[in-house]
Amino acid sequence: MRYTLTPKMHLSRLPLPTRVVLTCFVVMIESALLVASQKYSDRAEFTPSGAESYFHGDGAAEAGSPPLLPGEDQIDDSAPAQPRPAKSTRVLVDIVHPHLFTVPIVQFILLHLLILTRLSDRAKIALTLHGFGSCAATFGLPFVVAGSGHGAWLFIAAGANLLGSFVGVGAILLVELWRRVPAAGSSFSEVEPDRPMV
Repeated sequence: MRYTLTPKMHLSRLPLPTRVVLTCFVVMIESALLVASQKYSDRAEFTPSGAESYFHGDGAAEAGSPPLLPGEDQIDDSAPAQPRPAKSTRVLVDIVHPHLFTVPIVQFILLHLLILTRLSDRAKIALTLHGFGSCAATFGLPFVVAGSGHGAWLFIAAGANLLGSFVGVGAILLVELWRRVPAAGSSFSEVEPDRPMV
């Protein structure tokens, strides 16, 4: 990350091994998104009605019925479908809690690398606020939907924006990593590892 403190530094000017490892990292993150989207689509439709059914339930839960517990995905698909109760706060916390630790860290890394692109500062700030804002909405809105049954369309919009943020920033980084940009007024050269910090 020290490169982000070097004026005029660009992703394409990083040493070749660094560009290779960053490319592999971005590709693996994009692959992880594909797997994660399959995980959600297995449990619910990625539509407002699907999200409302998944979080708020298909109907009012019977009084005294236990909340859904981890392992619901192992229920036999051939069994007759029964109305799902609303997700309890405990289940939602169990779902959201690990994501709130991991997703912002990955976002921080990708958006930190975005500093080394040729985008304007305004665009970098806008993409950063968009990414973290959609993350907060995606993991906050399930509590609203489960409790009130409203806002499912906002959850879908937030999730789509979060996915778009990861895909968009990842694409920008891959292009910027391999599009050669010569230094102004000089021939292109990779950054010297021992270059003094500013």
